[in-house]
Amino acid sequence: MHRKGLSSAVLLVCTLAFAAGQATAQPSPAEARTIAKEAYIYGFPMVDNYRIEYAYFVDRNTRE
Repeated sequence: MHRKGLSSAVLLVCTLAFAAGQATAQPSPAEARTIAKEAYIYGFPMVDNYRIEYAYFVDRNTRE
């Protein structure tokens, strides 16, 4: 999965987890955008770190 795909997956999971806890209240579009932005900012470093660790320690075909 590419960086953008991993970031999108993290964003989707975080948004769905938040939505599950707030099932009765629908956020406004502005609130949803803010939530998505915060989820991306929170999750991206973890996902990118995993990508780098995978490239260095697991993937034998990486030339980095």
